Amino acid sequence: MTSDIERAWAAGFFDGEGNISFQGNAKQLSGTPHGRLTVQITQHYSPEALERFQAAVGGIGRIYGPYHHKDGRGGEKSVYWKYVASHRGAFEAIAVIFPFLCSVKADQAHDALWKAEACRRTLPQGRHFVIR
Repeated sequence: MTSDIERAWAAGFFDGEGNISFQGNAKQLSGTPHGRLTVQITQHYSPEALERFQAAVGGIGRIYGPYHHKDGRGGEKSVYWKYVASHRGAFEAIAVIFPFLCSVKADQAHDALWKAEACRRTLPQGRHFVIR
């Protein structure tokens, strides 16, 4: 089990570097609402902080990279990695750190989670929410 100190560190890191978003549409061609809840953090030069964050949220999510970002002149500008948790993993990661988030980031998380829940509730009775 992750200590409160590590969860608090992860929340502070997420406060400064992270993003939570919900992108969805209640009216897809199939008639079933679709959406994607995502938690994402990007770091340049080293994935070490992302690995610590992932450990603090119980191993949820994945780290992708390294990616090589090139400037507009074709020269290499930087190397970066991404931590991504989607769908249920995003809910779970936020649940772990939510008590330690600053009010601004907690409001952003609450808004994204509310949108995901509102999209789920737009279904006719007997239908299932589909998250891709």
